[in-house]
Amino acid sequence: MNYQIIDADSTHLEDITRIYNQNLGTASLYLTPRPTSYFSEIMDQLSDKERFKILLLDNEMIGWSLIQLYSPKEGYRYACETSTYIDQPHHGKGHGSFFKKEIMKECGRLGFKYILARILSENEVSIQYNVKLGYRIVGIQKKIGRVKDRWVDVTIMEYHIP
Repeated sequence: MNYQIIDADSTHLEDITRIYNQNLGTASLYLTPRPTSYFSEIMDQLSDKERFKILLLDNEMIGWSLIQLYSPKEGYRYACETSTYIDQPHHGKGHGSFFKKEIMKECGRLGFKYILARILSENEVSIQYNVKLGYRIVGIQKKIGRVKDRWVDVTIMEYHIP
């Protein structure tokens, strides 16, 4: 397998949007499809410590990841949050694990010491995936979101960068 991780740019917006919209209500609390302009605005507003990365497999985009500051408050300057999405036909093949490990290393290179993940509690596959990568559960926000006429919990996970 020939992986390549590159910075996202406007040529990737359609694929980023398509992949994200595959996960509405399961890996995201957005319930309606996001337009490409949503991701274009995110790209335009990234700080110097934030990154939007693309995973290529044999020159085909199969996933993306976003590294963002946890908060604009200066006291949180060593904390970030990541979001990683893999195109559904490529799930379960190890691509996400490879990509997320590389993203975690990138967080360290950017000077972060703490990575936060917020995951819908019913998404047990994602929770276990993050546990295998070294994250630990630090709490559950009960009934914080509403999806398809039911309340959902969000699991908060953390990873401390050595």
